[in-house]
Amino acid sequence: MNPITFVSLLIFVLIGMITPADSTGCYVCKDTDSGCGSPFNYVTSVIQIQSGCTYCTKSYYNLLGTVHISRGCVTDSLLQTQCIDATIAGYGGTQCSCDTNMCNGAITTRIGLATVLSAAIGVVIRLMVVA
Repeated sequence: MNPITFVSLLIFVLIGMITPADSTGCYVCKDTDSGCGSPFNYVTSVIQIQSGCTYCTKSYYNLLGTVHISRGCVTDSLLQTQCIDATIAGYGGTQCSCDTNMCNGAITTRIGLATVLSAAIGVVIRLMVVA
């Protein structure tokens, strides 16, 4: 791959990582929706993405020995980024909330923008030295 193509692709990816601070997009589905349960597969499923959320949620609960998973969007500002274990009517479960885009999907990896930019600059410098 030539350096100009690589740098263009890198800039495109970095711009795609920038999102408005006041809006969070979340996956919204229930375990009966294809791909919503475990393992999570948003590519081949009918899962919706809802924007304008304050928090995304992911709930696990055990109903008569069957684990159910749902994902949602909450606009309540009283929620916090945390997981809470609860038992309701004798059924145990966990409700987790988070406040970054699509954070209620599968395992998420957080990489700081400074780390990504540092790596990108290092690659560009390396390509310039090699060329």
